[in-house]
Order: sequence, then C-alpha cells, then structure tokens
Amino acid sequence: MLFLLPLLSSCDFFDSKIVQSCEAGLKRKLTSPSGYKRIEITQHESTLSRPEYAAYLADREQRIYGGKRVLTETFLRDFDEGRQKPVLFTLYINYDEPNTYGTPIRQISKCTYVGNDASNVLEPDVSVDGMTWADLH
Repeated sequence: MLFLLPLLSSCDFFDSKIVQSCEAGLKRKLTSPSGYKRIEITQHESTLSRPEYAAYLADREQRIYGGKRVLTETFLRDFDEGRQKPVLFTLYINYDEPNTYGTPIRQISKCTYVGNDASNVLEPDVSVDGMTWADLH
C-alpha cells in the first residue's frame, strides 16, 4: 500500500471540478502540455452586480449566438427576482512549462467562470486567459 502514496499525490483526484476544468483548458493552449507542472492555484470569488451580469450575458450571447438576445432577459428577470445569484470565480494558476530547450519557465494564467456555484463546472464553461473552450480547440 505504501508504494501507492507517491502515485496518488501526483494525481488530481482531490481537485475541485473548477480546478480540473481550468487546468484542462489551460493545457489545451500550451505548446507542451505534457511538460505542464502546477505550482500554485489561488481562487477568488465575487458576486456580480446586475450591470456586471448583464455585460457578461451580452458578451456570452455575442460569442455563442452572434449577438442575438436568446436568454439574457430570462436570466436578468431571474436575477431581479432573486433566483440567480451569479458569482465570478477567478483562478490564478502559477505553473511551469518547458521552453523549446526544455528549461521550465514560470507562468501564470487566469481562468474565470460565472455561475451560482463551482461544483459542476465543465471545461466548456470556463475561460482561460480570455479564451473560451471554442477558442482553445
């Protein structure tokens, strides 16, 4: 059993869904994802105001639906009636990635997600350094 401990410590079994999704998105944009090594992750949360949430929804609908207002009014009505309490989750990921000579270079990326909680976050739901899942493909 003791020989399994080093293997478990290198796995991401205990990472939250948001951390898993952010790192998966980050690895999509790296030139050498196999050389990725996490150093530290810090997470911040802030509740969005109505104008901030409206701006987020407008940006989202611009990217997904070409500016057509599909769900903004419904989501804002839910916000006004207290059914939506959107939170901006921001993760800063400090990591090393090898350059072309194999030398690890320390970098930082910013991952964001907007939702009521971060327990069921999927990779397409996050943005890494301003890039969405579609951008990272």
